[in-house]
Amino acid sequence: MICSPEVKPNSFPLRDTNKGFTILEVIVSLMIVAISLTAFMQLLGNSTHLRVKLKDHHERLNVAVTKAEEAFLGLLDGDGIKGGDKNSWQGTIRDTGITWRVEEEREEKEDSVEGGGGGKDVFFYTVLVDGVELSSIRIE
Repeated sequence: MICSPEVKPNSFPLRDTNKGFTILEVIVSLMIVAISLTAFMQLLGNSTHLRVKLKDHHERLNVAVTKAEEAFLGLLDGDGIKGGDKNSWQGTIRDTGITWRVEEEREEKEDSVEGGGGGKDVFFYTVLVDGVELSSIRIE
C-alpha cells in the first residue's frame, strides 16, 4: 500500500502562485505604457511645433538682416516715403508673405576736429520685420 502524506481536514495544499500575471497586473502595466506613450507623443508634437516656430523666426531675422544691409548700401526697393531727414520704405517678400519696414533718420553731426570744416551725416536705420526689430547706423 502506498502511503500518502497526512492531510489535515481544514487545510488546502499550497498552490504555485508564480505561474503568470493576474489580470489586474496586466491592466496596470497597460495603463503605465499608455500614459508613457501619451507623454512621449506630446513631447514629440511640442518639439515639432518649436522647430517650425524657430524656422519662421530665422526666416524673419534673415529678411531683417538683408534689408538692413540694403538700407546701408542704398539699394532698398519697395514703397518709399521720403520726408527730408526721415525716410521709410516698406514691402512684402513675395514667396513668404513676410512684411518689412525700414525707417531711416538722418542727423548732421559737427566734426569735432579743430578746423575740420563741415560735419558728418549719421544715418540711423530701424528695420521691422513681423516681430523682429533690428537697428544699424551709417556715418558719411
